[in-house]
Amino acid sequence: GRFLDILVTHSPPYGIHDRPDLAHTGFKFFHTLMHLFKPRYLLHGHIHLYRSNAVRLSRFEETSIINVYPLHTLSFP
Repeated sequence: GRFLDILVTHSPPYGIHDRPDLAHTGFKFFHTLMHLFKPRYLLHGHIHLYRSNAVRLSRFEETSIINVYPLHTLSFP
């Protein structure tokens, strides 16, 4: 079952929206958290998006991962 609805972090998960340099590499442990607690959303910033076509939304198992920099609005029914 789902144990967590929204997980808010500063950095992204490893390999998802992160960058190859050390300062912008994501955290592998976030994969474990998403696998165990199955949050509906993981919201992160840290990776600044300047291009309109940059990837902002990804999926890992049951979790939608969203880079919310500089702003992102979520709508709920």
